[in-house]
Amino acid sequence: MLLCLHAQAFVLSLLAHQPMQASLAEVSSNVGCLGLAQLVGLGVPALVVLRLTTPPRPWFALHEAFASVPGVQLVCAFFAGISLQLPMCEIAQLVSQAFPSLAPSAADEARMMSLLSLNSSYRAIAIPLALVVIAPLTEELLFRHLVQRSFLAHAPSIVVLPIVAMLFAAFHLDPHAFFSIAVAGLALGALAHRHQSIRISLAMHSGVNLVPVLVQPAWLAIPGLNSGTVGEHVPLVWLLPSALLCVIFFALALQARPLGASSRGPHLR
Repeated sequence: MLLCLHAQAFVLSLLAHQPMQASLAEVSSNVGCLGLAQLVGLGVPALVVLRLTTPPRPWFALHEAFASVPGVQLVCAFFAGISLQLPMCEIAQLVSQAFPSLAPSAADEARMMSLLSLNSSYRAIAIPLALVVIAPLTEELLFRHLVQRSFLAHAPSIVVLPIVAMLFAAFHLDPHAFFSIAVAGLALGALAHRHQSIRISLAMHSGVNLVPVLVQPAWLAIPGLNSGTVGEHVPLVWLLPSALLCVIFFALALQARPLGASSRGPHLR
């Protein structure tokens, strides 16, 4: 991803006749460039590795990654993801309170709010595409289908799922949100393993990422989510119903396994 960002910055510096550092800062704050970097930097290598490590099959064995999942479970997973966002924010705030050195600065918070702002037609298309489609797709393909499936061939799920969740959290390079992202990664891994398909973890992942995109501060300001103030906790009136709904929807999404899943591969444990 970093290589892709630098490549885009290099092209921009040539076209705009500006220093490389300025171009890098510009592409790093452009959600379209970030989405392209993730698509190329994660998606392409994941497909290449899949092609090299699996027998020749159509579509790089992606039909296995996107195995059928009952529609009701997909819907439940999506709403579980939406409901998980506020508890994730609160976990991150608690970590920042316990370890102030990990807390984001006011400048970091403002930069994130600016990155998510839908203040133009371009951003209204690019931000949802990058965060709700490209990011979940590439990350689920890499972490849940490629990494998790490979690890499960050698170790039980009770060991593999937490390890992959921590790798997933570390990938985001956000220390104060490490534990909250790891919790999400554990839930995503459990769904993908239970249904033997990343289709359902992709639904939940998209739901998680949709909330900060859809809930703009100008429309609905929620402390701890999008107020822009560092250190604010999510109000209980928002947090408790959200956490309860998340548990209910996640339990429903986890409950059923598609027909034939029990016979797929030796890595089911």
